[in-house]
Amino acid sequence: MVTMLVRGATPSRAVVAGQGLRQVLGFGGGTASLLRRVFGGSETFEPGSPEERTARWFRSSGVDPVAVLHVLDSLPGTPEEDLGRIRVPTLVAMGSEDERADSAEQLVAALPHGTLATVPADHSTAVAAPEFVTAVLDLLAGGR
Repeated sequence: MVTMLVRGATPSRAVVAGQGLRQVLGFGGGTASLLRRVFGGSETFEPGSPEERTARWFRSSGVDPVAVLHVLDSLPGTPEEDLGRIRVPTLVAMGSEDERADSAEQLVAALPHGTLATVPADHSTAVAAPEFVTAVLDLLAGGR
């Protein structure tokens, strides 16, 4: 979404969910690193570790690891100075337990019309949280 906005998309409002400034700048670390470790070979991971949980989830979901790696490789980073060109009210929605939450406030600060909604959830469950729905509805109704 951010890339589209920087490149000139002009919706009346926008929602950026589960992304902090680090993710917008590029996927060199964080989740991408974890996924590259999980799909990168035949490593054995410590039981209960993020890598082991992720590998188990992907095996059970039938996701194609090669396709996931191609998706990661296709995500362009957006330079921070370009974020100032986004002129639409933008809601940055983040789960309070999301590992990406550490740079959500930085993303909001970089957006001229950014606001933050933190919901009690993690990256996978935030979108189903009633607080997420309320924040999006408020944005759509013209609130900030």
